[in-house]
Amino acid sequence: MKSLLLFLSVLLLPTLAHAHGGEDHGEHAAAPVATAGFPRFEAKSPDIELVAELRGEKLILYADSYAGNEPVLDAKIEIEGENHKAVATASPDGSYSASTPWLAHPGKHDLVVTLQTKNLDDLLVGVLEISAVATATAQPQPLWKNRYALPGGGGVLALLVAALIFRLVARRKKPSSKPTQEPLLPLLLLIPALLALHHPSAFAHGGEDHGDAPHPVAANPGQPSRLADGSVFVPKAAQRAWGIRTETAAIS
Repeated sequence: MKSLLLFLSVLLLPTLAHAHGGEDHGEHAAAPVATAGFPRFEAKSPDIELVAELRGEKLILYADSYAGNEPVLDAKIEIEGENHKAVATASPDGSYSASTPWLAHPGKHDLVVTLQTKNLDDLLVGVLEISAVATATAQPQPLWKNRYALPGGGGVLALLVAALIFRLVARRKKPSSKPTQEPLLPLLLLIPALLALHHPSAFAHGGEDHGDAPHPVAANPGQPSRLADGSVFVPKAAQRAWGIRTETAAIS
């Protein structure tokens, strides 16, 4: 019986830890900083520079003077596009926000922004592009849908059942006055191991990277970050916090 248990265990181990291909176990160079952020667009006129970011179903807008980068406060801003219209409301930080749920789906959205102040009436046009992002997350895979677990687990289960039947038949044909020293409990303990095969963590899968390569570091959308070309991207929120201003250089 001990030999049979050992044999079943050897069959069970390859099922739990099968070989897989497609991954890279080598060394890699340092990963670049990812320029992750909110979907955004910019629109400019001789008087206004407008930056808009989509955060969920809200469009956050920053309006500044084109020449000096001073925030434009107390403005009335309307956003139109795809037969929808939204009115932006002012926020304490000097930005504006509008509820735009129709912009949440992937694609290119042509937008017209109307901005009015006491001394200015401006019209700006921009295109907000939303990339298609996979939202499906990995779900636990049932045993019957796993191409590795089904053959291996089924084979071990069949051997386990055969061993139990063989043991029962042998005890009936050859009764013994001594109590058995090889109980069936060790065989029954293999059943939980077989049931655990439905859990996705019990199987390795191809396509992943087990090397020492660092993953791309996603930049915080609200913090300045260095882009791939070496330039520095400073979000409007940071420009407001630091009081960054610009000045038009005169051509001599």
